[in-house]
Amino acid sequence: MGLTINLLRGGKEEEPMFISDRRLFLTADKERVVEDGDVAARFLLVGKGGELPTADAERYGLLKPKAVEGPPEDKAMPPPKNKAIKRERNKKR
Repeated sequence: MGLTINLLRGGKEEEPMFISDRRLFLTADKERVVEDGDVAARFLLVGKGGELPTADAERYGLLKPKAVEGPPEDKAMPPPKNKAIKRERNKKR
């Protein structure tokens, strides 16, 4: 006899999923995510390559914040002219 796991997805639109690149665990109070090998790890949250609903990934701070589009950065100013260099005068006068 084997173990069968059925994933139920409700609703017409499927929620985007967070795909983990490593094993992640929860602490005993289930409030903090720690990596594999941490002494505080108590419950497996998601395995390597496993999916986690985006809402849960946001809750645990697993998603990188999206870049906020702001005003364009100032262009670099050209270096000031070197006033120590003397220009040659027009000799045709």
